[in-house]
Amino acid sequence: MQQDTRTSSSLPKLDLHVIPVWQKGITGKGVVITVLDDGLEWNHTDISANYVRHPASYDFNNNDPDPFPRYDSTNENKHGTRCAGEIAMQADNNKCGVGVAYNSKVGGNGGRQGDNCDCDGYTDSIYTISISSASQQGLSPWYAEKCSSTLATAYSKFDPLANNPGWKRNGAGLMVNSRFGFGLLNAKALVDLADPAIWKHVPEKKQCIVRDDSFQPRELKAAGEITIEIPTKACAGQENAIHSLEHVQVEASIEYTRRGDLHITLTSPAG
Repeated sequence: MQQDTRTSSSLPKLDLHVIPVWQKGITGKGVVITVLDDGLEWNHTDISANYVRHPASYDFNNNDPDPFPRYDSTNENKHGTRCAGEIAMQADNNKCGVGVAYNSKVGGNGGRQGDNCDCDGYTDSIYTISISSASQQGLSPWYAEKCSSTLATAYSKFDPLANNPGWKRNGAGLMVNSRFGFGLLNAKALVDLADPAIWKHVPEKKQCIVRDDSFQPRELKAAGEITIEIPTKACAGQENAIHSLEHVQVEASIEYTRRGDLHITLTSPAG
């Protein structure tokens, strides 16, 4: 049975299409997930049966294996518990809700100011799949940060997201947004595409390194701007020639009094 859990009929219907995935027998069984966040209330009645301590849990603040949150008057140390619940809340126990991977095991550890997650080394790693979020109204939440590494968004519906500003068509012809990536996740579509009978592997990873040996250091003044063009043929004619591009990383050495005052824009040849 499917249930409409909206608090108001004026809100968009939220659907990540996980029920068809459960019907395929894919419920997270055999998967262990660590939530990198603040504390995890692992004795919560909707989480405890799916909680695993070692080696998935660690408290990096107190350097011990117990990620249980510290309680204080602000009651702010709860986000890790919420995230763990979204993933691994038990099914059919007449409590709260149900996690998207309700048979998985979960552990944990311990934007308001206009921050940008392009400055986050974890998010920007080529080994990270960055997922953003959308509110019940289909908007970017107050805590969300925008960055070019965002690939997709969880929990809403495409139509409301389409009404948000910032959508652009990239060089591959795909619509993308620095707050929502390429749009909403669809669990069923992801699983269907991963079917070994139809899955197409991407080419072997190749790396083309381009250096601007002619560049000379320049002085950047307050409210000033410096434009640097780096010509490249993508290592054409070499074994590491790039024919399809997945990531671009720029390494730069900049001396400045406060990095938060800097804004760096990387523009592709397609604009």
